[in-house]
Amino acid sequence: MARQDDQEPDVEDPLAHHPLLAELTTPQQLIVDTVFVRMTDPRNNWPIFDYVDRTLRSKGIDVATELARFPIALNQFNSGANYRHFWVQGGGSALAGSGQIQLTIAGLRQEGSGAGRSFADYLARVVGKLAELESWIVPDPDQEAKATFSLAEVLGKAEGSKKFLPYLKMISSILQREPPIFNCTRLMSSEAQANYVVDLQRDLTTFVGVVDSEDYVRRSLITIGADRPIPVLPVIDTPLGLIDELGYLDAVWQARTQEPPLFGRAKVPSCAGLALPCRSSEEFDARMNSLYDVIDRMDVTLTQAEEDALVAAGRRGTLQRLRARLLRDLPAEDRARIDESIDILRNAVRIRAALHTEAQAELPGCYRSLGLTYPPVDYGTTWDSVRGRASWAIRSIRQALETLP
Repeated sequence: MARQDDQEPDVEDPLAHHPLLAELTTPQQLIVDTVFVRMTDPRNNWPIFDYVDRTLRSKGIDVATELARFPIALNQFNSGANYRHFWVQGGGSALAGSGQIQLTIAGLRQEGSGAGRSFADYLARVVGKLAELESWIVPDPDQEAKATFSLAEVLGKAEGSKKFLPYLKMISSILQREPPIFNCTRLMSSEAQANYVVDLQRDLTTFVGVVDSEDYVRRSLITIGADRPIPVLPVIDTPLGLIDELGYLDAVWQARTQEPPLFGRAKVPSCAGLALPCRSSEEFDARMNSLYDVIDRMDVTLTQAEEDALVAAGRRGTLQRLRARLLRDLPAEDRARIDESIDILRNAVRIRAALHTEAQAELPGCYRSLGLTYPPVDYGTTWDSVRGRASWAIRSIRQALETLP
């Protein structure tokens, strides 16, 4: 018999304390319960944000704030398919009053009365049936194999279908947001009738035999890499590093071009904001505003022909003006360096722009281009990383300018 000290130590379950499996706070529970009560209405519709907000306002709950506090399981393979207890129409960040709030299977299983858990368990079994169907798809040597199934027929194969089949439309909308079959359900209409279908193509082997909603959520977290430690983004520069680099670039610019300061119109508060730390989404927004303001106020002189060319190409921003000027003055071998540096600054500015417009769909790509995860796990680390990459870009531009006589 093996000695006690020869036995392998117990390996801690990486999902044992995952926040998506933990109990909700009281305000979060009230939000989930309010959405669930409305979704069981005979009209079978999800509630809109304004309804949830007004319903819970009298109880002293700021729904927008509480929604932002729900945990997010980051998809380490596809930043556009992160997982949480709910999905908000419009991408989950800009809360439009008329935007629907929908619960995922992870959210349904947390409903207080137990009815939501029963519904979530049924949906987990449905995914298990879909996984079986996917495993039977015959490989095709000439093209990717796929198959389309009637969602109603699949629902009828899962235990509990008699109770939940009337919720066909809602089930389709829930499954559409689940990691295994994300965006695979759709409404196929004909003159005779409307039929909800599901298109299967992705490997669903992991979900064969899923037994209940907790089992399902755990398997989902594993498939998106949420059981792995989240990589810590390095702090690339000191808090004052970016301001130092901006000042150094300005000095070299004036010396090499014999022109007025490049950042002469920048506001002092914006420059100071670049050195401040960041502890929340609101502060991150303010820091990105400071970065945008400094970059937007660059004063770059171009010829009339260059001005006309930028206007014709729809490139009127200060970074495009700086790129045009640098590519005109610097040797061809510096083009790759300039393009990379300008692109870093441009993507940082696009993050700020998307935060203030209806372009939230661009955010995952902007973050990914900077080597960052979206949505941010820690705003302080994310700001340090954005600031550090901007410092590198400014430094690279300055080093290229220093080669001029």
